[in-house]
Amino acid sequence: MASIIPAILEQDIREVERKLNLVKNFADVAQIDICDGRFADGKTINIEELKNIKMQIDVEIHLMVEKPTAYFETCQKIKAKRVFWHYEAEQSVDEAMLAARKFSFKKGITLSPQTNISVLKKSCGCFDAVMLMGVIPGAQGREFIADTPDKISE
Repeated sequence: MASIIPAILEQDIREVERKLNLVKNFADVAQIDICDGRFADGKTINIEELKNIKMQIDVEIHLMVEKPTAYFETCQKIKAKRVFWHYEAEQSVDEAMLAARKFSFKKGITLSPQTNISVLKKSCGCFDAVMLMGVIPGAQGREFIADTPDKISE
């Protein structure tokens, strides 16, 4: 089932807190985007900073990073309900999934706009969710890529 979840992509932890407080009144879950500045051209807060926030809403983490497995332990510590990482990351999808199995969060794979959805047939196929990016990852306000909805039917 498709769902719309508010996403927070910030460089300042105070802004993350402020936005979490805003969305808690109308959403059951919020997504916090983590960019390392290498996988995607933007850079956000360090995921370790999230340990200092009292989460008043369920969160999922979207890892726009080269080595997603390096972030999994912190995702578990902050009690992320679901963690997404990119198919295009430096680590192989199957390697990352194998590492993620040690943790209780749900596992999601993200496809950047240039990636064909057929690549998922080659992976282990054991994801709880798939996220299709409708913009180039790394920053807010980028133009929506018009053929994204067509990928959903695939």
